[in-house]
Amino acid sequence: MQKQRIAIITGGSSGKGLAIAKKFASHNIAVIIADIVQPEETSADISYKACDISNSKNINDLYQWVTDNYGIPDFLILNAGRGIREKLSEGDPEKWQKILETNVMGALRCIRAFIPQMLERKNGNVIFISSVSANQPHPYGGIYSASKSALEVIAETLRLETIPYINVTVISPGITDT
Repeated sequence: MQKQRIAIITGGSSGKGLAIAKKFASHNIAVIIADIVQPEETSADISYKACDISNSKNINDLYQWVTDNYGIPDFLILNAGRGIREKLSEGDPEKWQKILETNVMGALRCIRAFIPQMLERKNGNVIFISSVSANQPHPYGGIYSASKSALEVIAETLRLETIPYINVTVISPGITDT
């Protein structure tokens, strides 16, 4: 009997993340939603672990909990993100830092926690949920666009560093009604 595959979805409590969680679960994949908000619905194949990916200790706790209870994930879906609409000449750099901590550093923390074991196993999939904003700067969206551009460079770098064992995918949706 083949073991059930495992997926971690950051920011999976609502919107695109929850839709991804449900789709994976429908394919008999054990899903762990790692988010600061508990989803309104879970099932036998969807579990929840409180996690703020901008916090290193939370990522360490997530890693330990997942590996103790499930094993090494087959899928790491980096979906968690925050947006902000501010002019670069008028915005608040402290708010910008929070966006970068979640959108960029959070993804990097997850990579650092989970990829070494996936590489040791010589198998894994990392899916980055980016945005068309990464390549289409717009007024009031500079920080968000910059964070998504950085995420795409990180994804490409990870792909180059982990060939041929880890599959790296970037999905860049436009505005989504979630």
